Amino acid sequence: MKHVKASLAIVVTMMSSAAVIAQSADEIIAKHFEALGGKEKISSIKSIYQEGSVNVMG
Repeated sequence: MKHVKASLAIVVTMMSSAAVIAQSADEIIAKHFEALGGKEKISSIKSIYQEGSVNVMG
């Protein structure tokens, strides 16, 4: 009975992982650009201002 349960668990795990859709790097970048407003909006940016701080122990 142990082997049946283990086998069933393995089969269920394999089938559920098969449903995962892999994304290419291009698809991920395209979705990121869309989340930021599209390539045209990003291309229209002329300047960027950033502030930051660094703490170094020593």
